Amino acid sequence: MGGGTVGQSGARVSGPRRLLLLVLAAVVGRGVVVAAPPRPTVILLVTLDTTRTDHLSAYGYARPTSPALSRVAAEGVRVKQVITPMPVTDPAHTSILTGLQPRTHGIRMNGHRLADPSIPTLASWARGLGYHTAAFVSRAHLVPSELRLQGFEHEEGPEREQRIGGKTVASAMAWMRAHRSEPMFVWVHLFDPHTPRTGPLCRSSAASAPPAIPRRPIAATRPAAIPIPRPRSG
Repeated sequence: MGGGTVGQSGARVSGPRRLLLLVLAAVVGRGVVVAAPPRPTVILLVTLDTTRTDHLSAYGYARPTSPALSRVAAEGVRVKQVITPMPVTDPAHTSILTGLQPRTHGIRMNGHRLADPSIPTLASWARGLGYHTAAFVSRAHLVPSELRLQGFEHEEGPEREQRIGGKTVASAMAWMRAHRSEPMFVWVHLFDPHTPRTGPLCRSSAASAPPAIPRRPIAATRPAAIPIPRPRSG
């Protein structure tokens, strides 16, 4: 993930400078600790499967593909560059929820589960702070219990392999309304951008699909065998 932190402006902050910023943020004057801001009532994590930033209007795309994200970006902080530890659904989401690299949490491809279900997650952290926790996912194997991700009190996923995002959002909204008087951490995962693309913009002839990435046969990318000289006898 690199040796620093990416700031709001997109610049990378080195370790020593990051530590200094943390100290300055925590201490004012001579040992006077700044009071922590009040905790948010709702922590909402929304993940979009296989989504390209260059096709989001929030990141400058010409067509209005993400008006809601554009509003959030205008009112909050928009990070210019984020690097995924692995461009595969299950490993990447597991890294988001645990803060660990795939080689550490052990999920390196889809369809696998955590070997160690005691690994802390964002949900277990939030639950420890008194938040109610729930997950609403649009892909069957991404249900937390399937991945052995701990900390979620409530979870919902599709009965089959996947479901459209509208159903996932409706379930999440119903649960959030029922718990609106309580602090909550909610994860909502949407699968619609994944092929086959089924969203309204994808069905419209006015919206173009992202260009396909050329693929070559695996055999064509293998290096040629290197002859190993055999020791001479006698």
